[in-house]
Amino acid sequence: MGQVYCPSCDNHKDKSSFCKTKRNKIGLNWQCRDCAAERSLDAHYKTRYGITNQDKLNLIEEQNNKCDCCKKEFNDTPRGKPVVDHCHTTGAVRKILCDRCNVALGIVNEDVELCLNLVEYIKRNC
Repeated sequence: MGQVYCPSCDNHKDKSSFCKTKRNKIGLNWQCRDCAAERSLDAHYKTRYGITNQDKLNLIEEQNNKCDCCKKEFNDTPRGKPVVDHCHTTGAVRKILCDRCNVALGIVNEDVELCLNLVEYIKRNC
């Protein structure tokens, strides 16, 4: 089937590893699917949080692959996936949380008083 060179990862790969395009003579994207996906992730994180995907992976490693809030290990379940937590006021990246903890922060609108009230409620009623 033939090999195509990807300059991003410096590898020759099978043509099936490249997306089709009408923009060039060979009819394939200039980089392989894996590199294109990584580039897309980098663009997302750069635009949204000012970090790269590698920066996110480094934070996960620094946190020993655990949510900084609940301390549970990240996993591939919908609520266990690692997500970037950031301050909505300043935009600064704080830590990496599991989706469950990140959603909980959003629901309480990062309101410390409400969180303390919830803790007291649980103590009284459980």
